[in-house]
Amino acid sequence: MASMQINPLPRNHFPVFPCSTSTAQVRPKWMAIALPLGLAVACVLASCIAAVAQPAPEAAAPVAEAATEGTPALPDPALAAGKSAFLTGVGEELAAPMAALVSQQQEALGVLQQEVAQSRAETAALTKEVTALRTELSQLRETLDLLVRQVVADLEQENKALRDSAASRAADAKAERMLQQINPPSVAPEALPEPESEGPPLELPVEVVEEWGRSPEDAAALGKNASTLKGLVGVVPEGGRRGDLEQLGRDLRDQYDGFDNINIEVFDNREAAEAYAEKQTERPAHRVLSISKHAASGRDSIVVFVDGMSFEVQ
Repeated sequence: MASMQINPLPRNHFPVFPCSTSTAQVRPKWMAIALPLGLAVACVLASCIAAVAQPAPEAAAPVAEAATEGTPALPDPALAAGKSAFLTGVGEELAAPMAALVSQQQEALGVLQQEVAQSRAETAALTKEVTALRTELSQLRETLDLLVRQVVADLEQENKALRDSAASRAADAKAERMLQQINPPSVAPEALPEPESEGPPLELPVEVVEEWGRSPEDAAALGKNASTLKGLVGVVPEGGRRGDLEQLGRDLRDQYDGFDNINIEVFDNREAAEAYAEKQTERPAHRVLSISKHAASGRDSIVVFVDGMSFEVQ
């Protein structure tokens, strides 16, 4: 009888499934059971087939002698029946383990499929959560940008309003100072004290603290619409009499009569004069004389300040 060959199992007979959490290949759980059992069954089956295919020693000699004499060897019916019975018994004995092995493989495959489905579901849920989080972050960023732009716009508007208010107050203060210089506080004629007449009039020396203006030559160079201007802040000795201050006002007015506009302020204290020249205070202290002329409005006045009272010189 020809010997039977048993082909070994191919190396890739058992499938290898990729793991979703790693790049390495890991064998499934069911192979830990199926592989040893399959190998054991295969070994038993190979041993049985080899035993059946090998004739007994006492039966092999007659067959060989008959073959040598030229008579063809006839099959033994008992031997054939024994082989069939043996193979049938082996098949019945292997049926239950093979069925159990197939069942275990199917069960392991079902568990693996469930795990794969669950992993896919978890991955889909995680992807959905990440997408929702990105959407919320984008909306939050847009809201924050809108709030920042609104706050910046409000601050700019408030800053502009403050600048306009400050400019308006500065303009009002400047206008008030000009009005006070144009219209100094007046006193009723009957309340005015008589000018001091004791002693001869004295000429008060004027020390210039600050001087500015536009000479007739400069005005002519600028054009016929340009006007001349004389501005002066000066200091006189403290304690000057009213009459002497009035005379000083007339002299200064006559000295600069050729100018279209005159603005002269005289003090009896140098620090007060310097403070007025620097800051243009509204009610300067120690001011004793003010000369103002404005050709466009027709204003032309000389005012003397004595003991907190003002007297306009006629």
